[in-house]
Amino acid sequence: MARRGRSAFTLIELLVVIAIIAILMALLLPAVQKVREAANKMLCGSNLRQLVIACHNYANDYNRLPAGIWGPHPPDNPPANQINFQDFQSVGTFAAILPYIEAKPVYDRFITTGTIPGYPVIAAGQPGFDWGIDSVSFGYWNQNANFNLAAARFKLFICPSDNANDDVVTYGFDSFACAPGTMFGYVWGVPAANWLGRTNYAGVRGFFDAIQGDGNYYLATRYQGILGNRSTWTLNQLAALDGTSNTLMFGEGLGGNAIGQAQCRWLWIGGITLPTYWGLWYPSINTTSSTPGMGPGPFGAWFAFSSRHAAGVQFSMGDAAVRTVRFQPATACNSVFGWGNLALNPWWTLTEMAGLADGGLRDISVLVD
Repeated sequence: MARRGRSAFTLIELLVVIAIIAILMALLLPAVQKVREAANKMLCGSNLRQLVIACHNYANDYNRLPAGIWGPHPPDNPPANQINFQDFQSVGTFAAILPYIEAKPVYDRFITTGTIPGYPVIAAGQPGFDWGIDSVSFGYWNQNANFNLAAARFKLFICPSDNANDDVVTYGFDSFACAPGTMFGYVWGVPAANWLGRTNYAGVRGFFDAIQGDGNYYLATRYQGILGNRSTWTLNQLAALDGTSNTLMFGEGLGGNAIGQAQCRWLWIGGITLPTYWGLWYPSINTTSSTPGMGPGPFGAWFAFSSRHAAGVQFSMGDAAVRTVRFQPATACNSVFGWGNLALNPWWTLTEMAGLADGGLRDISVLVD
């Protein structure tokens, strides 16, 4: 009786099958990546929308929106050489809205009493910070319990296209802005920079801070943003001025290198509020700039709004609508156009969108999706 031979692939047939599979994967991978990025962009927009809704809920309880940062007081910031980082809370919007993003247990554990020698007594007890908009108290790091809470990480504060929590970095940055052309903040080195929680989102501060005597005082006053240093805007004020649907409230950013792994990241606990003075930062540009405590290097996006989305930077408006401001040379901060080029119309359009009471009537359709 004849034996039946076993059917099997020859080596050539197997190689052909593998080659076909490889070709199909190469064809499908770009499509899969596009679908994944589209989903990430939608989730990023949802995060921005939820931040605005949380601020609205805060306003319902406190009759005003949260400040962008509890920074130097009075809000008319002193010159940089007069700033004492121990003399103000250095917490920002994200810390204030924790009860409205299902993180009330974290918020409730903050120690909020404390005094500073030489300042009026605001509360009795161990060093902490005070949430009063006009109060002066210690920075959050002066109380170990508060500093430990700042290590919490929240998905809501992270753009999934960037995954800021995954990078091993050299510096973490709590920011507040001063005179146009200069931005200051508290820079954390290793290991705190990799331990503290991060964010891809920042409040929109407007053109810049209004500093008496500064050459841009008029512009900074006219183009104030919703989330500034110790700001106290109400929803009714926003509606009566330029309107909530016409004013930027939150935007996204990389906080560090536009290419590759960031060396600096924003920290959610601090007052991450950015001006539009520097426009947008292209993700494809790796221009040399400097960061406090870091020296010269390719750290570009730490001071400007930016993103890893191909089309542009997503912003949430005061009414929680999410819009994409498209990348284009006239809005970008790069080696060709320099910083805040006042002659370029798209830069002015972005600045008007950031201002809540400028009354600007520029057509935003050329800039915004």
